[in-house]
Amino acid sequence: MKVPPYYFRCLLTAVVCLTSSAFALEPGDVIPTGTAVPNENPDTAYDLFIICGQSNTKGGRWMVPELDRRFNPNAWMILTIPKDVPEYRNVPVAAVEPMYVVGRTDKDNFIGFGKSFVDCLTEVAPERYEDHDILVFHWGHPGSGFTTNRRDKEPLEGIAADRPSPGNWRPEEGDLYQPMIRRVQLIQENVPNVRIAGILWHQGEADCRTLTREEWFATMEAFVARLRTDLGERELPFVVGGMVPSWCRNKDYVIARQEDLRNLPEHIAHTGYADPFNKSPYEGEEDPDELGLNDEPEGARNDPIHFGAQSHRLFGKRYVEGYMQALDNSSQ
Repeated sequence: MKVPPYYFRCLLTAVVCLTSSAFALEPGDVIPTGTAVPNENPDTAYDLFIICGQSNTKGGRWMVPELDRRFNPNAWMILTIPKDVPEYRNVPVAAVEPMYVVGRTDKDNFIGFGKSFVDCLTEVAPERYEDHDILVFHWGHPGSGFTTNRRDKEPLEGIAADRPSPGNWRPEEGDLYQPMIRRVQLIQENVPNVRIAGILWHQGEADCRTLTREEWFATMEAFVARLRTDLGERELPFVVGGMVPSWCRNKDYVIARQEDLRNLPEHIAHTGYADPFNKSPYEGEEDPDELGLNDEPEGARNDPIHFGAQSHRLFGKRYVEGYMQALDNSSQ
C-alpha cells in the first residue's frame, strides 16, 4: 500500500513544532503572524471547501490578528502559495487569515470571508464536525473573469505570467480553471480522507459589461456543471456572493448583474446566495444589514468595489446561510 507523503510531512513538522511552546494551542489562541501550524493528526477526515473567484475573496483591509488569526481546532487550510514554507506544501495548517499565504509583509493587511465562514459553520453546525474537520483551499485572483484576464502581479505554479487567455475561468481556454483542478487533485492525493463539500464563489465585477444576462446564465450553468463533473460531485453545493451594495446602485449593468447573482439559485440546483444587503441569522442586532460600508480603521477599505475587513467578518456568516440554502436547494 502506498503511504501518502502527508504522513511523512506530519511526522517531520510534529518534531519541528514540539521545539516551540508557541504551537501548544488552545481554541481561540492567536497564531503569530508569519507562522503556519500543521495538523499533527494524519487520521483527520475533512470537508474541503474551495474559495475561488476575484479579489473580493481576499481583498479586505484591515487585518486584526486578535480577530482573524484565532485558532479553531476544527478548521484547516491548504496554502495557495507555500513558497515561504515549502515543507507545508499540501499539508493542512491552521485556518487563519490571510488564507492563501503565510503572510510576512503588507499582504498581512488583507483578509477575506473564509475565516469567518469556517468559524461560523463549526459553531452553528457542531454536529457536522464531531468526527471530521473543515479544510479550505483558496484560489481567488484579482480581476479574473470569463471574458477578462487576471491581474496578479506574481505568477503561480502552473500559470504562465504572460500567457494570453480569452477568459481566466473558462474550463478549456482559461488559465485559472485547470490549475485549480490540478491543485485539488494534489490535495486529494496527499491528504487522506478528503471529501469536497462546497464551492464558495465570488466573481462578477469583471464581466458586468461583457456578458449579457442570457450569456451569463448560460456561462454559469456550464461552469457549475463542469466543476461538478471534474470534481466528481454531482450535487456539489455552489454558493455565490453579491457585490458591494453601494457600488451596485449607480450603473445599470452592475445592478443587472447583482440581480443575476441573487437569482442564480432559481436557475441551478444546489446553489445558494450570500447576501451583502441583508443580515444573516448568525449575526447580532448591532451588525449592519448592508455590507461594504467604510467601517475600517482610518477608512482603510481599498476602494468602493471591495469589501473591507469588518464586512468580510460578517460576509462569511452570510456564506454559511448561502451554503445551507444550497444544501436544501433542489430547484430545476
